[in-house]
Amino acid sequence: MKRAYALMAVTLVLVLPGCSNGAEDRKADCAKISSALSRTADPSAEQVLAALREVRPDLKDDELTEQVDTVIDSGGKDFDSGGGNEMSGEEQLRFAEAAEKIREACKL
Repeated sequence: MKRAYALMAVTLVLVLPGCSNGAEDRKADCAKISSALSRTADPSAEQVLAALREVRPDLKDDELTEQVDTVIDSGGKDFDSGGGNEMSGEEQLRFAEAAEKIREACKL
C-alpha cells in the first residue's frame, strides 16, 4: 500500500509542475501582444493585423487565441482583397467584440 501512495506522490510531483496556470499563460500572451503592438508608435490597421499574425502561433491562452483569430480573420478581409471583400455587419460586430475582449484582458 505504501508503494502505491509513493508512486502516486511521485507522479503528482512530476505532473503538476507541468500543468500551466491559465493566468500565467494569459499574462505571457498579453505581454507578447503588447510588445508586438508597441513596435510602432501609431500603428495602422494593417500593422496591427500583421503584429497579431506574428504573435498568434505563440499564444497559449485558448480564449485569447480565439479572440485574436476573430480579429485577424474578420479584419483581414478588407485588406486581403483590396477592399472588395468587406466585412458584413455581423463580422464587424464580432470583430469589435473580439478587439474589446483583447483590450480588456490585456489592459491595452
